[in-house]
Amino acid sequence: MEKELYTQAASEFQQAVLLDPKSFNGFYNLGLAYWKLRKVDLASEAFQKALSLSADDGNSQYYMGRIHLLKGNTIKAISLFEHLAGRQPSPVADEHYQLGLAYLKRADSAKAIQWLQKARQLHPHEASILDALAKAYQLAGRKEEAQQAFKASNQMRNEGLETSQLLHSCRQYLQSKEMDKALDIRKRLLDSDDPEYLIALGTMFGENGFPEHAIEPLQKAASLGQKNFEAQFNLGYTYLTLGKDEQAEGHLERAALLRSDSFEAHSLLGVVRGNLKKNLPAIESLRRAAELRPDNVRVLSLLALQYLAGRYYEEAIRLLSRAIQLNDSDATPWFLLIQAHYKNQDSVKALDLAERTLQHFPGLARAHYELGFQLSSMGRFEGAKTPLRKALELTPDYPEAHYLLGDLLLKEDKAEEAVSHFRQALKLNQNYSEAYAGLGRALLSLKKYQEEVLEMEKAVTVDSADPQPHLHLAQAYRALSQPENAQRELQIFDRLNRQRMKQKDQETARKFPPQ
Repeated sequence: MEKELYTQAASEFQQAVLLDPKSFNGFYNLGLAYWKLRKVDLASEAFQKALSLSADDGNSQYYMGRIHLLKGNTIKAISLFEHLAGRQPSPVADEHYQLGLAYLKRADSAKAIQWLQKARQLHPHEASILDALAKAYQLAGRKEEAQQAFKASNQMRNEGLETSQLLHSCRQYLQSKEMDKALDIRKRLLDSDDPEYLIALGTMFGENGFPEHAIEPLQKAASLGQKNFEAQFNLGYTYLTLGKDEQAEGHLERAALLRSDSFEAHSLLGVVRGNLKKNLPAIESLRRAAELRPDNVRVLSLLALQYLAGRYYEEAIRLLSRAIQLNDSDATPWFLLIQAHYKNQDSVKALDLAERTLQHFPGLARAHYELGFQLSSMGRFEGAKTPLRKALELTPDYPEAHYLLGDLLLKEDKAEEAVSHFRQALKLNQNYSEAYAGLGRALLSLKKYQEEVLEMEKAVTVDSADPQPHLHLAQAYRALSQPENAQRELQIFDRLNRQRMKQKDQETARKFPPQ
């Protein structure tokens, strides 16, 4: 649908409703695909079926009204559009305009003028509304107002044509990296009070890799109408691309409220809330996105990540198993499911899945790493080294594989070789606290105490809550005959270790709260 491949979309949604005859989303999207293909009768059947499953759905009611109007059944069209206009806190689409057209077809000039004036208030930059209003004035014998409306419509179209040409030139300048010229046009278009053109301007800069220049036009579009979904959504999306999650959340939340059926708004809102560590709100948003597109593997994986973060392991396992059934060629759900089983303290299932994952994705370094990790966690150290070495053969710059292989070598008293892997892991990731801990153990084993102190002082700056570097420092200071320093570090270790143990005691699996 998003790529406007409506024939293919109709075929896929037809298959979907055959598999699930109670799928509201399936029937609604099938109707929408047929509507785009101008297959009005088939669209009508699909929308009627959607309404039988969700009688209050405003979008299905809107399209049924359009179909009735197209077929000349103005009474039914008016009934649906008046219901929508009276019910919705914000318009579904242009139902006020369609209602005006329906009354115009019935030659009811008073009602037509009433609703077209309302439509113009909601959409002040739509020339087609002015055209219809001019015809309604003509029907009512209000010739002067009709002439003014036609004149305003023509002027609006001319201005729109000029703006469209400027937008086209701006796009060309952006694509050819002529930023000065593009920014000059941007400055001119910022004087516009038409949200549609401001949104087009903002998204154009965002799509061409200049999101910082997209903010101002999108902010202005949003300020012109708090109920403008496109303005709120695109502004939220742009803030997300800039890493400004707090600003993004507010706009995406408003977008999701304006269009409760927007998959994109709910899914991006879930991503932003996840970034902000708002676990339950992120789950709520991603669950809604998954309801709208239950077969979207990416959203299922994102939702599973939030379940894992919240320690709702059973829910994560259920969701990831479904994602793999939907698309077993996507490796991400396989890796996440291994983690879910492991965190749910089911090492047998985690190892079994790691073995099957490697069979399925033998060319992926991570598949070899996951098997090595599970073997190591079960104490099968010798067997773990082979897949870890293979992971590094496939991807030499794999910090986790270097760390785990170094840890296994240290268990075999091969401290020098272990040090090289720990150092490589830290070279690839300077904030890798586990690699610092491994390096600390190896240097102590080699009795390189001065070097130990230097490295562990770095480790403390990386993760001040990690007790392990302080224990290593205490041991090094003791060996260097510095008892006061050793005692100080030991006390810090004891305090941090008690905090860490308390935290681990709380990290047990949880049941997801009932909805």
